[in-house]
Amino acid sequence: SLEDLWAFNEEAVARAIAASKVPIIAAVGHETDFTIADFVADLRAPTPSAAAELVVQEKEAVVRTIEELSARLVRSMRHRMERLSDRVSELGRRRVLTDPARPLRESTRRLDDLSLRLASGLRLSYQRIHHQALTAINSLRIQNPLAKITSSVNVLEQLDGRLRVAVERQMESRRLRLGAVAGQLESLSPLGVLRRGYSLCRLSSGGIVRSAREVAVGDQVHVVLHEGRLDCRVEDARLNGQPAAQDEPSVRVV
Repeated sequence: SLEDLWAFNEEAVARAIAASKVPIIAAVGHETDFTIADFVADLRAPTPSAAAELVVQEKEAVVRTIEELSARLVRSMRHRMERLSDRVSELGRRRVLTDPARPLRESTRRLDDLSLRLASGLRLSYQRIHHQALTAINSLRIQNPLAKITSSVNVLEQLDGRLRVAVERQMESRRLRLGAVAGQLESLSPLGVLRRGYSLCRLSSGGIVRSAREVAVGDQVHVVLHEGRLDCRVEDARLNGQPAAQDEPSVRVV
């Protein structure tokens, strides 16, 4: 009955179960009975018999796991000891331990060999340099350096004169070409056209006025001269010396 299970609904019992360091399985009443202790415990079983089965199974699993880990640990340690033993045996067979003086003897023998090779190389180098020096001295005696220097100076003076003439001709040609191009630019320059008395009419938007049809009466235009600019307003216009058509704007610039 509810009264029989009420002790497991008490706050003191629930707090004691929650504070316990020992794992607790709640198996109070039957499968359909629930108490606060069931929700606080580490595990709930439907009946006390089921709780006993859970505990036994868990214990057996833990024991099997411990036995398996113990066996693996033993095998791992045995394998590691075998590898370390083989390593020690291998190091013990090395010559550095069986014959400690062997590296010193090999180093001494190599040093002697290098010393002999160094002395031989120095002798060969000295002989080669001495031979080269004798050959150079003989060549200087056979060939007169003063004559070669004089000939080289004459050739250099001739080349210098030819270079000066070529540079002057090239500069004159470039000067004439530059003058011709400057003349062409001057003849094609808009400023040159304005200098001859022509003017340039622009709209307020910056566009160039090429025909009276492009402006209307009252429009503001800017006339660019060779010197200065005129701000004008359109009053009347003539097309090719004839009065403008009735449907065309009558324009006069003032």
